[in-house]
Amino acid sequence: MRKHLLVGAAVALVFAAPAYASENEIEQSGENNLAVITQEDGADGYSFLDQSGSDNATFVYQADGSVAPTGVLNDSNIDQDGSNNVATVTQLSSGGPGDDANTSSIVQSNTTDVAFVFQAGTGNDSEIVQHDSGLGFASVNQFGSANSSAILQDGANAVATVLQDGSGNVSGIEQSGLGTFAAVGQLGHNNTSAITQHGVGDSVFLGQTGDMNEALIEQNSVGSIITVSQLSAPGGPGNYVNLLQDSATAAALEILQIGEGNSVGSTDAPFVQSSTQWFVDIDQFGKNNSVDGFQKGEKVKLTSLQDGAWNSLVVEQDAEASQIRSTQEGTGNNAMIYQTSFEGAMKLKQIGDYNTTLMMQSGDQQVMNLHQLSDRNTANLDQSGEGNLMEATQKGGNLNFASLTQTGVGHDLLLLQDGGANFTYVDQRGSHNSTDVEQTGDHGRTYIYQDGSNNEIDVLQTADNTDATLVQIGGPGNVIDVYQTMSGADSDIHQSGSYNTALVYQ
Repeated sequence: MRKHLLVGAAVALVFAAPAYASENEIEQSGENNLAVITQEDGADGYSFLDQSGSDNATFVYQADGSVAPTGVLNDSNIDQDGSNNVATVTQLSSGGPGDDANTSSIVQSNTTDVAFVFQAGTGNDSEIVQHDSGLGFASVNQFGSANSSAILQDGANAVATVLQDGSGNVSGIEQSGLGTFAAVGQLGHNNTSAITQHGVGDSVFLGQTGDMNEALIEQNSVGSIITVSQLSAPGGPGNYVNLLQDSATAAALEILQIGEGNSVGSTDAPFVQSSTQWFVDIDQFGKNNSVDGFQKGEKVKLTSLQDGAWNSLVVEQDAEASQIRSTQEGTGNNAMIYQTSFEGAMKLKQIGDYNTTLMMQSGDQQVMNLHQLSDRNTANLDQSGEGNLMEATQKGGNLNFASLTQTGVGHDLLLLQDGGANFTYVDQRGSHNSTDVEQTGDHGRTYIYQDGSNNEIDVLQTADNTDATLVQIGGPGNVIDVYQTMSGADSDIHQSGSYNTALVYQ
């Protein structure tokens, strides 16, 4: 059955009774047109509607029952050219031989257009395109399996929402304009969401629940907000988020992941940000969580919390006046942080077992802070530049190790080791540097080397089996001050230059 209607400024009503093939084509021009298409209990149902003008409305309803002999093949295509148009598509499928997919396509060209798509069944597909869609609104609801949705909006203040409840769902949203908003909710398995925004004041909200959740976000905008929440099923492979931001300014990103095997970025594909005044907050709860990223720009701030076992943090910052603050709780945590900045700061706290750390800073007027609380911690810290501060604490655990290196002028280094079997090695090069090491536990050992003039070393050891080896080379006015309280303590001091002073209290 095929129906073709050509009307202007009118109402078109088409109802298809149960049949094995139903085709409907409607063309309308003008204003205030209404088209209603209903196709039920048939196979190979097809509808095409073309409206030009403004204030038009289209309603398509397609429902396939079990009487279809060859499966479900409903297809809806709507093309609206004008403003203030509304398109609504409902497709319901109970399945059939082959379970072929329902499809829906809506194209709207002008401002203040609205599109709704509701699909319930298997293998559904939806595509919405809104050009010059200032104040455009697109909404897709899909219930079933193997669903896919694509929304493209070009205009200011556009809104796109997608809800998918099922397995194997895929959602893609691309927005270009000012003040756009995208919201995606995926409930089920193997979901993937990709969102791209270009504009000013854009916002993204993404929520995923199920297994193999994946979020890919690309933004080139100013004053934007991104919120991602992922919850994976127990024992599942986990959640994944990756991010590419270029020339973003004054924006915020919040990521929450709960489950096992959660990751933000990866070793092969770290998340990338090139932005100014950007705030990132990442919270991961579960096992085998990881963060891998690169940030470049100015006044970039990254905070992260990893609560679980076998967490990994790898972050590189090349940005002025930037900050990294991270906390890891659990066993087997690992952190590698690299920062090139002026007036930058990094702070890492590790609470748990088997922690390993590598922190490196390059630049001037920077601050590095490390806290390792509990057993088998290892720290390797390095600073180069001028006027930097390094603070490290290893407390309440066994087998701690710290290797600290500063290269440049005017640095301060402070280390506290409170635990058993601690070992320290410090290397400072330049002039006007200061080192302060305190060991208040068992079996602490300290080795310090300084190269330059007017440097100062202070060491306090109150551990049982304590050794100290201190070397100063160069210039006048160097000072070494060693305080050891335990009997049988050893100090080995080498000074080369003029006006050097060594004070040892045993």
